[in-house]
Amino acid sequence: MTLLTIVLRRCVFLISLLILTGGGVWADYWYGDFVEDRTLVFSDGAPLRDSTDIRSEVIAELPVGTELIILGNGAGEFRDNGFSSYWYQAACTMDDRSLSGYIPGAYLAMSDIALGEDTIFMFNVIGFDTLSNEFQGEIKVITGGDILDNLFLEAIGAAVSRDFYEYNTELIAFDHSGFTGLQNLVRLSFIYTESGALNPDLLIGWTGEHLVLGPVAMNQFEAQSYIYSTKFILPTDEGGVDETAILESILQTRDEASEDYTVSEDSVTTYIWTGSGFDLEVSDSFSQ
Repeated sequence: MTLLTIVLRRCVFLISLLILTGGGVWADYWYGDFVEDRTLVFSDGAPLRDSTDIRSEVIAELPVGTELIILGNGAGEFRDNGFSSYWYQAACTMDDRSLSGYIPGAYLAMSDIALGEDTIFMFNVIGFDTLSNEFQGEIKVITGGDILDNLFLEAIGAAVSRDFYEYNTELIAFDHSGFTGLQNLVRLSFIYTESGALNPDLLIGWTGEHLVLGPVAMNQFEAQSYIYSTKFILPTDEGGVDETAILESILQTRDEASEDYTVSEDSVTTYIWTGSGFDLEVSDSFSQ
């Protein structure tokens, strides 16, 4: 199985999942730009300026959740809190006024998804820890410009070659049926396609009042050597169990004789939903 085949299968799976769940994704972040050329303001009071100079005039201070239309690719560099982001030319409507200007990616949601008619889940990178060499992130749930809850994330991707965050981010809505007290369930994925890079998938629940960080699935491949992939099995999936999130991890190693990958290890980790969090119950590993 080639890497291209794996990527294509992942794309088909994601498209199928979007059809099954009815979509809901508004924007994701790929290779420095925003999918669908729109995003939301992540930092409340973010300044929209008339140029990419931080000393330039502030056209408006934008409330959290303001929808922006991105007018061009990211360019230049804005540095804050230990990392760099691009500047984006953007337009929006505020107080019946049409505005356009420039705003750094550090103030914008990299990924966002609608949880309900007026409730939005969004994610952004907010800093860089030089001691761990890891980027830090934050999740917010907002409605009508009010922040309902937030959650800070550690270690969501190491610095690769520059101070810019080079991972792609992606949100997918899952069926939350079978988890008592959860109103929504999403997967937040961090994707970097270079060989050897860890690609974490975070399962995150929303109770209507609180964000809950669930199990983390890791994916990794080493060219011409192995593929390590993990998937979530939820109550509505085949083999799923109510109040349970199962992680199935499969290690495939390359057989030089057949020039193909074969399963060498299969492990299953079970997490029980307690009503307020996911507790590890058991982890079993099976060698092939």
